[in-house]
Amino acid sequence: MSKSDLPIIIIVGLTGVGKSTTLEALKKDNEQYRLLPNRRELTDQIIIPEIQRELGLPEKPVKDRLQRFELTRRYRRKHSGGMVYALHQYLATLDGQPSQTLLLDNLRGLEEVKSAVETLSNSRFIFFDAPDTVRLERLLSRRDSFDFVEASELNVEALEAALRQIEGGDKVFDLPELAALVKQRRVSEDDLLDAVRIIVTERQNYDATAALDYLQCVLAETRLLYLDTSLHSLEYVVQRIQRWL
Repeated sequence: MSKSDLPIIIIVGLTGVGKSTTLEALKKDNEQYRLLPNRRELTDQIIIPEIQRELGLPEKPVKDRLQRFELTRRYRRKHSGGMVYALHQYLATLDGQPSQTLLLDNLRGLEEVKSAVETLSNSRFIFFDAPDTVRLERLLSRRDSFDFVEASELNVEALEAALRQIEGGDKVFDLPELAALVKQRRVSEDDLLDAVRIIVTERQNYDATAALDYLQCVLAETRLLYLDTSLHSLEYVVQRIQRWL
């Protein structure tokens, strides 16, 4: 069996849809599953260093999410499939045939899922979804150190004007309601702006709706599971996945 024929369960979804939380629960006390290096790790190990070398930049970690989006965008232009191309590079380094069920966290957008369907013949897909407002709340709650964007100091009075400066932000969120979150949740203006930038920029880089439409069009139910994590408990989501697998 070639590496492209390995059975891989591929998680698809944007930031804040519940992927990592679900996978942690799925793997807990269960040796059946093996997590491949996730999207972040493949980006750090393969994608960013290659583009930095190409641009003549020093190879060093990149923390800022928007800078990472730009580097990964360049990688996608260079290599069709983007993250899937990087995954194939990683799979080529594996010794033998893994005995566990391989899980990849995660792919995003039409280009990536289409490449995975076409080049990973035994792949199956779990599509995680949640409304943008729910994703925003989760980003604000988890305060992941990775969810970082360089931002300047702002006061509450200037917040709504700053939100309107985020290109496309008013098409995703109701900006006055976002400004109210600062007082309701006692989050900082910068934290809110960071989360909005991440969600809006992801939408600009990855079309999740097109990816889902494509998967539903080309795959049978045995190869695609759709989950809106805002509608169900974590326990239900994990049990649903286990039954499907």
